[in-house]
Amino acid sequence: MIGIDIVDIKDVLLHPRTEEHMRFINAKGDKYPEDIDSNLLYWIVWSAKEAIFKSKRQLKPFDPKLITITFLHDFNASSPLLI
Repeated sequence: MIGIDIVDIKDVLLHPRTEEHMRFINAKGDKYPEDIDSNLLYWIVWSAKEAIFKSKRQLKPFDPKLITITFLHDFNASSPLLI
């Protein structure tokens, strides 16, 4: 079963992320807009990669650097698409 993850970036218990944190999840070949708040970008990319990982249902550890994503629309658009 495929699920949808929701990240509440206003949650006081959620640790803020910076551009520096992207190095832990950025895969070679990732393509996404860079003119967006680094905290929001981190959590959007993290959630997308986690959802892709869960959909594959493999018995191996989650490593976001092994999942390449490309966002086809700007995050400021009504519905960003990814592949």
